Formats: sequence, C-alpha cells, structure tokens
Amino acid sequence: MKLMKLFGIILLVLSLSLSAVSCSGDAPYIGENGNWFVDGEDTGVSATGKDGASPTVESIDKISSVGNVDTYEITFSTGDKVQFGVENGVDGEDGITPTVTECVAIGTSEEMTVYRITFSTGLSTTFEIKNGKDGKDGVDTTEDLGIIYSLNLGNKFLAAQASELIPGSSLKIASNTIIKNKHLVAKMELDSIGDGVIRIGHGYTEYAATYIEIDKENLKVVKYYTSENIVEQKYVHGLNIKDFLTVNIDVGAGYANIQIMTSSGFMYTVKNVSWDGRQGSPHVEAVSNVTLKNVSLKWNCDDYSSKVWMVGDSYFNVSDPSRWPSHLLQSGYTDNLMMGYPGMASSKGIAEFEAALHYGTPVYAFWCMGMNDMDGDNSINSNWLSATERFIELCEARGIEVILSTIPSTPTRNNRMKNEWVRNSGYRYVDFDKAVVANQNTGEWYFGMLYKDNVHPAKSGAQALYMQVLIDFPEIMCD
Repeated sequence: MKLMKLFGIILLVLSLSLSAVSCSGDAPYIGENGNWFVDGEDTGVSATGKDGASPTVESIDKISSVGNVDTYEITFSTGDKVQFGVENGVDGEDGITPTVTECVAIGTSEEMTVYRITFSTGLSTTFEIKNGKDGKDGVDTTEDLGIIYSLNLGNKFLAAQASELIPGSSLKIASNTIIKNKHLVAKMELDSIGDGVIRIGHGYTEYAATYIEIDKENLKVVKYYTSENIVEQKYVHGLNIKDFLTVNIDVGAGYANIQIMTSSGFMYTVKNVSWDGRQGSPHVEAVSNVTLKNVSLKWNCDDYSSKVWMVGDSYFNVSDPSRWPSHLLQSGYTDNLMMGYPGMASSKGIAEFEAALHYGTPVYAFWCMGMNDMDGDNSINSNWLSATERFIELCEARGIEVILSTIPSTPTRNNRMKNEWVRNSGYRYVDFDKAVVANQNTGEWYFGMLYKDNVHPAKSGAQALYMQVLIDFPEIMCD
C-alpha cells in the first residue's frame, strides 16, 4: 500500500470495496439463473463463480492517540486490518472525545455486507466489506480510511488534503451516490505534468463512475460502466501545465461543466459534457509519471438543503426518458436530492440515506428501494424489511415525513409481499405497482410500458410512474 499523509474531513459512506451490477437499459445484468445477460440474452457465463470466504468484522480497537486524533483498527475474519481516524474536540469544543460504541452489520447481499459504526455522540457512519465470490476471499484492500469523524465538520461540505501524492497514489473523500447538483474542486502543485497523467472525478471502476484524465495535451472525460463498456470524450486543452493545476467540476442533471487552469494564465472550459458519476469516491490520483504536492480536494452538493430526499436504484436517471425522475425534472420539479445507482440493494440505500443525514434534514424522505431485493413466493425480503424499518426509524427521530413506495412486480421479479407490507404499514406511499402492473398474479404490465428486459420501464411506463408520483405525493411539485 502506498502511504500518503492525509488530513481533513472525510465522512459520508465509506467504501472498502463495491461490486455493482447494472440492470439499466441494454447494459449487462445478472439474470435469475445467476448468469450475465447482455441485450436481454443469456450469455451462459456465470456472474458468481465459486464462493470464497465472506469476511466478518471480528474486532474494532483504538490503537493510538496522537494530538487530537484517535486511530482505530478494524480486524476482519480474513486477517485483513483497516485503520481509520476519529478527530476529537479542538478549538474550545468542550473537550468532547467521541468513542466507538458499536460496530454492527445492518444489511447483507450476495455482493457485500454493510456495517454501521456508531459513536458515543450518537452519530454514525457506514462501510462495506465485499463478500467472497469467484473463488476469492472478500476484503481485497488494505487501504486505510483516513479521518471518518470530525467535530469540526462543516455543514454540507467535505474536504481532504494530502501533502504529497506519488505516482499511483490518490486522495479520496468518502463515497456517495448522489446524482445531481454537486461540485468537485481540486488544486495541486507540481513541477510540470511532463508525461504524467492526473485523474479527478467521482468513482473509477465502480458502475456509473465518471472522471477526467489530464495529460500534457488532452482532457479526457471517461464514463465507466463495466470494463467492456467505457465511454470516452477527448478534448485538446492547449495548456502548458506547470507550477499548479486547479480543476472545477460542476455537475448538473446528467451533464457537467469542467474548468481547468494552470500558471500559463488562462482557463480552459468544457461545457455540457455528459456525466454520470454517482458511485465511488470523489478523488484525485497521480496516475503515472507525476508527483503532486499540497493537494486539496473539496466536494459539496446543493441538494442537501432540498425539502425532498429520494433513495432509488436503476429506476433513477435524470436524463433518460425511460426513467420517471427525468420527467419530474423536465417539468421543473427540481427541489429534491436523489441518491442511488443501478443494482443498488436496500442495505446500501439505507447506508447512503443515513450518511447524508449528517449534512441536512429534509421535510420529506421518499423510499423507492426494493427492485433488487426480490421477495420469495410467500415471504418478504428480510434485507428490504430491515432497511425499510431503519429508514422509518431515522425519519421519525428527526421529524421527517415518511413516503414509502410499492415496487412494481414484473414477470421475472416478485415484489408482492413487500407491496402488501407497504400498503398495510399506515405510512403514506406512492403506488408504483398500481400505476403499471395490469395483472398482479403474473406481473404483466400494461401494453408497451415494460422494457424488453422484463425489469425496467419503457418510456410510457416511466411516464405512468411519474404521474403516479404527482397523484400520491403532490408536495414534490412545490418549491
């Protein structure tokens, strides 16, 4: 592991390792038989392979205290050890010393187990460990996590600094899955970029990651979905990059404006670039042949102050007309925070929601999870139920109005048990299932509303889902 000196503030959801599968449009996805499907056709290739060891957390111990930072170490059943820091009260903050009081699993899936660390102050954060598959043990990283809790955390703003990044090392802010209206700015010093490459963005090899790579001639925008599905756009920046480099990435709803500047005296700008970037960590990396010094990275999101927060999966997309949120935004109903990505399970969704609550408190919280947590024939999905009950608990503790949703069953995915639970819960809900499903026994949708993959809506299905939101949750239309 390459070491770097890490300062600053890193909160939100921590990610040790995350392997997400897409079910969006024509992208590859895992079918019910466990094989990869491409364009709706079974490739015959297993997505899981033979199971390896799925790690568990065996202990979490404080191993040192230096200045106002306590260092903890997590020990996994595989023998891996990962460290993180807790920053204590400084600058007259009453000498508060937060300690770790609990570390428990809050959800699990084939891909990962999500753990929650709770501090003595009542705040908590989460991290994931990758479960064993393809004959390999989980926890395939020993990278330390940096400071994950700070009493000096500014409202809505995350920041991190490194004194030096040598080739192959990176500076990260903890991962998040927020989709729109976010800003990433970085500044670094360097002698000259020479033959070097610098990477800056949101995620790297996670599904739906987007980043830029800068070399001496080009600025390249990369949208990563799988190793075989990478979309690149290249621009000639014309800068002589030396002394320093400043980068600003403003992400709107499916697009970004990018600015880079160096000591040569002018700023290069690219506008309205297609951008996803909703999984993984905001980061700066000295990819190769360049050393960066005094690196500063900052990230924030305008939507933390929105009155409506929404948690979803591949049904969330802000620019695709076959996804209902795109119609919401096109109609001018933009006062909302959206988080989620294709393939996201409820255990990850609740972790994302809980972490975001450190930066704001909405009036309404809209829970749209469950398509990736299918029910049994006669049993509700326990991971979905646990995450949904936690969602309700978090909302009620903060005076947030709960808005649940039914999840449409399809010919290949049964959600009937969770829908029955939602309808009998006593909480408000958006009846997505009613909007599109014509036959509750078979999961058949109304004609033309279901895409050929038998999982996602077609454009008319997305429009029906959008209209159901307006009927059942009209407050989403109010600024």
